Amino acid sequence: NYNAPEPELLLYSGWQNDPTSLDKWLSTVSPDYGWGIREAVEIALHLVNEDENVNEVIVIGDAAPNTRQETDEKRKMINWSGTAFETAAYCDDELQKLKTRGLKINSFYLVDHAKAAF
Repeated sequence: NYNAPEPELLLYSGWQNDPTSLDKWLSTVSPDYGWGIREAVEIALHLVNEDENVNEVIVIGDAAPNTRQETDEKRKMINWSGTAFETAAYCDDELQKLKTRGLKINSFYLVDHAKAAF
């Protein structure tokens, strides 16, 4: 979430088409920098929207995405100017872009309180 330092705000595998590579990467990460009951899922969705060559995505979450209000409030805690996260992204906007593209989204929740969002 937005309380993480810039290098750790978004951890991702890179684009994979080999499940073994993806599984190997997953074994190296663990949840960190939680902040409330919602997380910065919008950052990952924005990354996907930046690459027109992506045609399918897997989102694995242990919390629901931030609301627009939460995104704005949490972003105020750290100055994101001059970083890759300088411009705010919002989950509902990013999801709409993915839907418009017809991109397949596979989502998995890890805990029950995230179920409704995934």
